Amino acid sequence: MASKTVVAAKPRTVADFRNSHDRDVIVPTKIRAGLTKLLEIGPEHYEYDEGFRALCGLQAAQLAAYRGQFVNHWFMTPGVSGGKGEKRVWFGNAKVAARLRTSPPDAE
Repeated sequence: MASKTVVAAKPRTVADFRNSHDRDVIVPTKIRAGLTKLLEIGPEHYEYDEGFRALCGLQAAQLAAYRGQFVNHWFMTPGVSGGKGEKRVWFGNAKVAARLRTSPPDAE
């Protein structure tokens, strides 16, 4: 008769729970992953808000609720020809965003 090997289950932690169920952990983690993907595409690569949202796999409201934690990575572009067509632009590299930004992040 063959003996069965019993594998001990890894105990679950509070961190494991938060990684699976806490929006305050999940959404910022997805945003950081999206910023990393932007850097992988290219050091100066950027995406507008909609494309970045898709890259992160987030809903608009989720990104809006947490984007304040990442103000160094995005800014609003002015509309073309004085129009109201402002767009939010995301950069994986905060230094590139700072170089292109026309006002400090806390002024936006």
